[in-house]
Amino acid sequence: MPAQMTEKDKLGACSFSAENKSLDWLRIEDVAKLKLEPTIRKTQLPTKFSAYLLNEKDLKAFLKSANQEGKSTIASIPIENKCIQFKLSQSRTMSKELAARFPDIISLKGISTSSETVSVRIDYKEDNFKAEINDNGKIYFIDTWSGEGRNYFLIYKKEDAGYEKIPHKSY
Repeated sequence: MPAQMTEKDKLGACSFSAENKSLDWLRIEDVAKLKLEPTIRKTQLPTKFSAYLLNEKDLKAFLKSANQEGKSTIASIPIENKCIQFKLSQSRTMSKELAARFPDIISLKGISTSSETVSVRIDYKEDNFKAEINDNGKIYFIDTWSGEGRNYFLIYKKEDAGYEKIPHKSY
């Protein structure tokens, strides 16, 4: 059974409009009850995280619209009980020719509208959303995990990723 949400779970301050639709981050309060499976290349659940739902059809339409050359748009992302607005634009990590061959791969970059020291990188492909937020040196990740017939967006700090840091060895 999918996790239950109430109106109080909606972060109204962290909503944004796109393509004449409102995208609301819906927070799941009791994450311990979720049965999550990784979508791509993730094998270990973060040790601490917040879980959210988004309307994926509207999210995909928003990301495709934001991925147009020369266009910038505003999106909001919840981080540690605050909402950060970012001005997003196409990151141009692929050549135009390669981007034309793979139109479903979306790569965006953004800067916070309130601080130039807060940035985001967003990648999206085939219903797999990934983001990295740098908030003045604090790194947060957003990854897509599936469970109970839907996708959840997990937001967590880098140090909570659950991976043991392997020290670099000089040879």
